[in-house]
Amino acid sequence: MRFDAVIIIGPCRSGTTFVFNALASPSYTGLFQPIKHGIRSALAAEPPKLSLKEFAGEPVVIKEAFGPYDLEEVTFDPIEKVLDTLKPRRPLLISVMRSPEQCLSSWQRSFFANGEGPVPEVFNGAYMNTVQLREKHHAWLESADLILDDAAGFPITLTRIQKSLGIEAIGPAYARSIKVRDPQAFEVSGLLNKAMSGRHYNRALAHMHPQADLGESFHPARSSFEHLLRTAKPTISRANLSSASKIDALSLHAN
Repeated sequence: MRFDAVIIIGPCRSGTTFVFNALASPSYTGLFQPIKHGIRSALAAEPPKLSLKEFAGEPVVIKEAFGPYDLEEVTFDPIEKVLDTLKPRRPLLISVMRSPEQCLSSWQRSFFANGEGPVPEVFNGAYMNTVQLREKHHAWLESADLILDDAAGFPITLTRIQKSLGIEAIGPAYARSIKVRDPQAFEVSGLLNKAMSGRHYNRALAHMHPQADLGESFHPARSSFEHLLRTAKPTISRANLSSASKIDALSLHAN
């Protein structure tokens, strides 16, 4: 197996769940937002139902999306948490983005149908955190970039990632796919089932909705998105340092 941990990050509603579904393989355990679940449990003063430590030694695909409600949901580093806890020998980082106009529109429909609207600091933070974590880790982790709106490049890059994981066709399931329920305040009725059912890129594009008007408040998200567009790689980028050496160094520092 080439990679023993695949970490998918991006703003909520950017395509992270779609990518998580597309990378399903019986060679991996799929973990749906285990770290954000812990953050949400802490915010709700409830014990978490899942611990990342339970999966030490298992090949995993982990999806973590930033947002949409609290700053705590857009300021954490799931990559460092996975590396420190699971100590994979060869991780792969996948950064996923979608145009902020499309993403904001999706946030408004999915999470803020009552008309309140997303908090700009949270929405912008979801984009900024994705870019900052990518910049922080991509120099020494093998990494790939996926932009949902890129009708030509997205399926090509996704297929390359699938092949690197030994996935020949969409259809297999994870050996185990684990998504625990968040505290009730964070659950959106029907949204998870709908998201988890989407596996085909063309179908995902067909369900795009009219774009929202960003306005001045959401310009940091636009700037972050444009930065990723300029620097995105069309295939898996090689790390400058070996992941094992970097992880060993992190472990020594932690001890």
